[in-house]
Amino acid sequence: MTQLRNANLGTTGLPKTRRSHDPMRSYDALPVELRRWLMDACLPWSPNSCLKIWRKARIAGASPSEVMTKLSKIERAMLARDPNSTQQRHQQSRLS
Repeated sequence: MTQLRNANLGTTGLPKTRRSHDPMRSYDALPVELRRWLMDACLPWSPNSCLKIWRKARIAGASPSEVMTKLSKIERAMLARDPNSTQQRHQQSRLS
């Protein structure tokens, strides 16, 4: 059963965290633009971490599209750090 429960996490070397709240309820409360971005995200982002970035950027005056660009940049940096990332392996194979 444990193996099935972890099957949808993919192969990532990034740390996994346990949730003490309902992530779907948090997801449903997100702004529409942020939910759309999350649907196409490569990593399994938590709604709370995305919302934290969203709020901070919006308070600083960023437009929704600028926040999406910022989130994509953060995600690319996280993928670059992950040794199991498909994107990382693809980039390395192109350089070889």
